Amino acid sequence: MSRQFGPRSVRSFQHLHNRSALLGERQFSTPSPHLDSRSSSPAGSDSLKQQKLNDHDLEYLESQSDERITGLSAKVQVLKSITGKIGDEIRSGNSLLDSMNTQFADTGTILGRTMHNFKIMAEKESGATTSTMSLFARALCRTRTPHLVPINQSIAKRYYKLSVQSIKRGQVVQLKEKAWRVLNRDSSSSGRGGAVVKIEMEDLMTKAKINERFKSGDSLEILNMQEETMQYLYSEGNTIHLLNPETFDQIEMSMSACEAGEDGAAMLEDGMNLTVSFLTTPEEGRNPITFKLPQNHTYTVESVVERAGQAAKGTVYKTATLANGAKLQVPEFVHEGDRVVVDIAARKYVKRDL
Repeated sequence: MSRQFGPRSVRSFQHLHNRSALLGERQFSTPSPHLDSRSSSPAGSDSLKQQKLNDHDLEYLESQSDERITGLSAKVQVLKSITGKIGDEIRSGNSLLDSMNTQFADTGTILGRTMHNFKIMAEKESGATTSTMSLFARALCRTRTPHLVPINQSIAKRYYKLSVQSIKRGQVVQLKEKAWRVLNRDSSSSGRGGAVVKIEMEDLMTKAKINERFKSGDSLEILNMQEETMQYLYSEGNTIHLLNPETFDQIEMSMSACEAGEDGAAMLEDGMNLTVSFLTTPEEGRNPITFKLPQNHTYTVESVVERAGQAAKGTVYKTATLANGAKLQVPEFVHEGDRVVVDIAARKYVKRDL
């Protein structure tokens, strides 16, 4: 069955027809036994030439397309094979990292137990032995175990700028090579018609406050602030040592970094979970900035001062000293050795932990 072609197909292959015409008409002069007498006429001969030419060109284009498709399929198979090998390498690497992280965690646990044992031994000894063992225990406590992140979990930090009119309270911005927390933002129009944005900010490190004025078209770089739960280990002068219970990484922070101030830092207790804010900047990377204590915490009452005199009406309070040395008022029915829940911010008794 002959194929049908429109005028566009005939025009597309006209250059091939012209080339064939230069070769002469001998290749088309042999009549086909399947054609009738009308095909032997000059008009029928031209129609036959056009039909054979179109069929030949179509077969040529089809063969070229098949070759290209075959080549592309081969390239796709090669790419699939390479992608599969890369995936196998990533899975193998991640498996190795998981194994190494497990070993790091076991090592951190062993070091923690060793440190605890040395502290106990140091308490039983005296003099130079106590000092030496204490220093060695602290050195063990400072030992950090790395935590490796699998390839498919490594995500690059991105930083962006935001218009001063879109900045919200609580966001952390970079200004004058420092990190500032936005406390308040106010917009107003100047006499010339331009909008002015006033932003009150607090330095995350020094707690100093400033008020800055910006034009409506100004923008500030937004910094990435993340919170992480860490465990309080011990204090050394004005420095506290914290432990990440998941990765066993340890960090040091100043007491002044406590968001509740010195009064809040006085309520620290061994093993207390703190919320540490980490600031990530393009220049310095990820660093701890501040820490805050939980809203409520359970303490052990070490001693109480009994109230003298006759019983008064209503709830009677007395002074209690907690295991960490902090003092507060507790009801009369609280005794030495009891466990009490304390509101740390207000430093008030909440209830007895039964």
